[in-house]
This record gives sequence, C-alpha cells and structure tokens, in this order.
Amino acid sequence: MKQAYFKLLVAFIGVFCGAKAFAYDCEVDGIYYYRISATELEVANKVFSDQNRSAYTGAVTIPSTVTYMGKTFNVVSIGEYAFRDCVGLTSVSIPSSIKSIKSFAFYNCSQVANLTIPASVSSIGMGAFEGCSTLASMVIPNGIATIGDETFYGCTSLKSVVIPTR
Repeated sequence: MKQAYFKLLVAFIGVFCGAKAFAYDCEVDGIYYYRISATELEVANKVFSDQNRSAYTGAVTIPSTVTYMGKTFNVVSIGEYAFRDCVGLTSVSIPSSIKSIKSFAFYNCSQVANLTIPASVSSIGMGAFEGCSTLASMVIPNGIATIGDETFYGCTSLKSVVIPTR
C-alpha cells in the first residue's frame, strides 16, 4: 500500500513540476492576454519563469482591441510582469485604450530605448520600468494620477523624465 502511495506521489510531482505555469488566458498575433472582465483584456506574461525571455522580441505593437473566439475585447492594461525579462524587446507601441501600466510591467527589458505613454494612462505601477538600462527619456502624460515607487530604478541611461505639473 505504501508503495502505491509513493508511486502516486512521484507521478503527481512529475506532472506538476514539469508543467509550465502559464500566466495568460489567450494569445492573439503573438501577444498574450489575461481576461479581466467580460469585455476587457490586459497584456500578460507568457509564463512565470525565466522562460519568458523570448516571449516578446523586437518591436511590439499592442492593439486597442482583440478578437478572440468570435468576441471582441478592449485591451485596457499592461499587466504585472507582462514583458518581464524580455531582453530582445526593443520597442512597444502602446495604444490609447491602455488605462494602466502595472507593477514591473517592463522589468529588466534592457533593450527598450524609448516608450511613449499615451494620455489615457492614469497609473504606472511600482518598478514598471525597473532595469530598462537603455531607456533614455520618458514623458509622463498629464492624465497620470499615480506613479509607483522605484519606477525607474536601474534605468542607467535615463537622462530626462518630464512629469506634468498639476
């Protein structure tokens, strides 16, 4: 009996330790999304592991809407760690449908040299651009209500950040 339980335990561990921890609900045109409501999606991390490095490379354009399984969704946020460790990512075009950039969204994207944040964004999470070592400048739009701590930590090439006055 103990041997049967042991075999079952080994099989259980093998299945779960070998499986990837996916962090998305759907993928459309190479971009991964998490469903946050019946009509809204946020850009998601492909997997929660070091395997995310190749999830996004080159220039990425986030669409404002996505059609998946016959239903159209609005893309409204960039999720936590969405582009984490994507060292081959060089630029991201962010549409005006995006309302928030969540914590560590671009964490360690060391080749992203510039990003334009649309005026629709009202919040930028903690460490959103942490480790973006080639990011040279940033213009924060007037609509920003909150900017998290250490947003630009480790941005060693950052020369200017324009923050609007209230």
